[in-house]
Order: sequence, then structure tokens, then C-alpha cells
Amino acid sequence: MFMPTDVTKQPQIEAAVSDIKNGVSAHVVDIRFEFGKDWAGEWAIFFHVVLRDQASKGMMLGRVTTEVRRRLAEKLRALDIRLIGYSDFRSESEVAEMQRGLG
Repeated sequence: MFMPTDVTKQPQIEAAVSDIKNGVSAHVVDIRFEFGKDWAGEWAIFFHVVLRDQASKGMMLGRVTTEVRRRLAEKLRALDIRLIGYSDFRSESEVAEMQRGLG
């Protein structure tokens, strides 16, 4: 299976994600990513962000998700990653609920 050349930059992406996570740790528990194909069949990078419960409520949700997306986009540009970046957000509670449902 063909993989995008940006996969070779995985260590740099991991370091960038770690920097972002440290910079927003008051609001973000974890950020993970994976490569895959999007709805159009194009290679993309998918970021899965777990927010602290308090950051996922009200106006904080918009502020935090906007900031995380901005930082991710900046880092991808700086690394010359040409894949489209997608991000999804869940709260700690949502993740815990999903894990209970699986267990």
C-alpha cells in the first residue's frame, strides 16, 4: 500500500505534538495522531485530542479547540507536511465512558 512521504517525518511530528501538548496542558490531556485516507480517498493526518472536562464546556471549548487547531496547523507548515490535518476532540469523561462501554 502506498504511504505518503510525510510518514517519514513521524518523529518530528511526534515532537511537535508533544510541544503543543505541553503548551496547552492546562486544557489538554493527550493528543495522538495517525495517517489515513480521508473521505475523498486522499492521505491525511488525523489528530485525536482529549480535553480536560473543564475545557470542554461552554465558551472554553471554542477557545481551546481553536488554539489547538492553530498550533497544529503552524507546526505542520513548519515541518512542510503537505497532508491535510483533521482533528477531533473528546473530553476526559467521554473517553472514560467509551472505555467503560468497551470493557
